[in-house]
Amino acid sequence: MKQAYIWVAFVLLLVLNIVLMMRLSHANKRIDMMVASRQEAPNLGGHQAHEDDEEIELAVVMSHIQRHANKLYFAGQNENWPLAAFYVHELEESMEEVEDGHIEEDGINISKLMKSIGLPALKTMEDAVEGKNKAAFTSAYTNLVSNCNTCHQSAAHPYIVIINPTTPALDNQQY
Repeated sequence: MKQAYIWVAFVLLLVLNIVLMMRLSHANKRIDMMVASRQEAPNLGGHQAHEDDEEIELAVVMSHIQRHANKLYFAGQNENWPLAAFYVHELEESMEEVEDGHIEEDGINISKLMKSIGLPALKTMEDAVEGKNKAAFTSAYTNLVSNCNTCHQSAAHPYIVIINPTTPALDNQQY
């Protein structure tokens, strides 16, 4: 009798193992199909990345830049230099992501534009924040905005015009 229970348990384990193997095989096939379809999908984003790089959604990164620049403005206007330094760092990370992303849109090298137009203006801003100088900050911010607009024009997006903010994008933060 004991031997019969062992035999039934063995058969049940064998059946369970077969079912699990079939499900695992099916899951692996679905994963392979998803990977293949992602590799074959057309680039609808309008920009390209090198094969070895993960594609960057430029509009998302630019939205981060715009939000951080808005917060930077109010931190500097209120002479909250530690907060301003934080947002300069956030801007630098986002701008470097674009610079390092090998982004080309409609034959225009966006990464190169960020390196030559965006990042130099941010360095001037960083110096003003480190110097805790509101007048220098205001001048550097105006220059940063101007450089953003120059870059947008160079990238064939002249309709994207950045201005100095008049209200915080988010009003639930103390600047």
